[in-house]
Amino acid sequence: MAFSTKDQVQAAIENYIADLAQPLRALNQQIFETPELAYKESNAHDRICDFLESLDIPVTRHAYGLCTAFEATAKAGNYSGRCVNFNAEYDALPDLGHLGHACGHNLIATASVTGFVALACVIGQFGLPGQAQLLGTPAEEDGGGKIDLIHAGAYGNVDASLMVHPMAEEEFAKDQVIGIAGRSSISCYDIIATYHGVSAHAAANPWEGRNALDALVMAYNGISMLRQQIGPDERIHGASNYPGAHSH
Repeated sequence: MAFSTKDQVQAAIENYIADLAQPLRALNQQIFETPELAYKESNAHDRICDFLESLDIPVTRHAYGLCTAFEATAKAGNYSGRCVNFNAEYDALPDLGHLGHACGHNLIATASVTGFVALACVIGQFGLPGQAQLLGTPAEEDGGGKIDLIHAGAYGNVDASLMVHPMAEEEFAKDQVIGIAGRSSISCYDIIATYHGVSAHAAANPWEGRNALDALVMAYNGISMLRQQIGPDERIHGASNYPGAHSH
């Protein structure tokens, strides 16, 4: 394994990405100009796979039983160490016409592709221990493509899973905040609680009952009060804050 310093690896990454600036910009534009809905992202799937193959990176198209999912991996020799995963989202928001990529999935896809190919490059160049994986993850906006991939075992070898979401810098620059509340990561841990009650007649024998709703309300109120005391770089939710999400 070749010895390398952090600065050498960083310089190699910067130079590699700089050389790919125009092809990456073109890839981003191709995805942006052809917004596709969940599970129908054929253009984005094909364009990204074509781009990776142009760099001599093997790609499994239509991976894990999903027509518009793909997988690419990279490692040094036969080393099978820790695996860093990048997620490329590329479906468009429904019902927005020409603003289909208003959530920036063209940028999310391009950022994940860039991170993966750069890591794959230095893994090969410096013989770095570890693996890189890029997953094309369809149906983020509607349908749950990542859930399908989890069930199919796509993340079974993953030690760290990454993606990048774009945002308007001017929204935060005035407050000197980088990202959402200055967080460097939005990794999360879910705890799902089920409350079981016991029915009893409210007039005849209420003392024999256990009210699961009361327990839920007390837990939610306690978590809600706790939210006021944690730092701005932390998040805790007693229940999901948008329709269709799971409780946390």
